[in-house]
Amino acid sequence: MAGLVMHTTETACWHALVNQAQAAAGCTLDEELERYLVLLLLRFSARGETKLPTPAAVQEHRLQSLGDECLIYAGLFADQAATQELPLSYFVDTGRNAYGSLATFGGGDLFSRLSDRFVGMMDVLQRLRELGDSDYCLDAMSAYDLWQMTGSRNAWRVLTETTGGIPVVTPCNAVH
Repeated sequence: MAGLVMHTTETACWHALVNQAQAAAGCTLDEELERYLVLLLLRFSARGETKLPTPAAVQEHRLQSLGDECLIYAGLFADQAATQELPLSYFVDTGRNAYGSLATFGGGDLFSRLSDRFVGMMDVLQRLRELGDSDYCLDAMSAYDLWQMTGSRNAWRVLTETTGGIPVVTPCNAVH
């Protein structure tokens, strides 16, 4: 039972999984972003335990919820984007913009960094989903589109592992 890891709280479990996914994704989040991601996963898994914001904070709450939902969707449910007939980059752009708007409304440095590191956090969540599973959460075409539009490291990994080829860097995707 050398591989058995026990954690006493749900927070500790999510924290351990996020750390494992970061290592698998080759993406290191700073402590504040890691903590945000763990709290987001706790809120997402609890679903009914969130409090409604005060009327003055409704717009900020909506933007944060939009950013959070886009991050969860692009990370944990990337394979379902095909059923919505929307590219994953739509959720990346929408989530980045929501967090970026929060930063400009005075939400502070955290939301600016969430916007800047959205793709890395998405990559960590995608790897979290793949832990212990042999299936990729992206197909080759979705991986190519996501890599080309966002520069996602995980999308590049999935693309190279599923096709056996190395994508060509063109002027369109070289900026990412």
